[in-house]
Amino acid sequence: KHTFVMKAITSILAPSTSDELDDKINDLKKDVFQKAQDILHQIFPKKALELTSIIEKEPPIQHTLKDARQLPVIKNTEDSRGDSGPVKKKRKLEDTISVTDVSSTTGSTNPKTIVPRSTAVVETNKVLMRLIASLKEEILEFLQYIRILKMWIQLNIPKIEDGNNFGVSVQENMLTQLSTAEETAIDALDSSTKYFMSRGSLVEKYLKYPGVEDYIQSVVEFDEKYYICLL
Repeated sequence: KHTFVMKAITSILAPSTSDELDDKINDLKKDVFQKAQDILHQIFPKKALELTSIIEKEPPIQHTLKDARQLPVIKNTEDSRGDSGPVKKKRKLEDTISVTDVSSTTGSTNPKTIVPRSTAVVETNKVLMRLIASLKEEILEFLQYIRILKMWIQLNIPKIEDGNNFGVSVQENMLTQLSTAEETAIDALDSSTKYFMSRGSLVEKYLKYPGVEDYIQSVVEFDEKYYICLL
């Protein structure tokens, strides 16, 4: 379903006579018309009910917010390689990160852990990652439907002639509305990229100054804020 438009356009652009071209355009119109009808009368209503049901079953945000409240965890990827490798020289102090372990449930601090900077990995927020992946799938599907609807309207806009052109203005207004919806969806996709970039900058400061707890808390607060924006 994601490639039928490109296939149809390729078919139209292939060398053909005038009558053959007219037939191809008519076939394209019929194909797009059927898909647009399915979207408007079947897919969109079902999707609206499905998403509404999901929202109604979700607990209040103050209850789910605690799930997104995850302290940044620094993992040492060297630990997963085992001890079979060659013995390495003692690392310099500046090549390591001294991290104070903070319990994600109690908030209590444990003794500091020394992690090699070269093998340190800060985990992403797992709750937000699952939410972003789900929303991305819905947005990409929505974009495909919007583009089909736009093509359906564009193929049915008549030539502007003297007299009553009210129908044309309505179609052009609908195209504008669909384009706005398309831009909003693309902005939503772009927001996740900006989230990762901004979070990465905060995590970078946390790695540079692991003793400053404010940087740890800034990551937590930033995750909470984005979680609320996604809901």
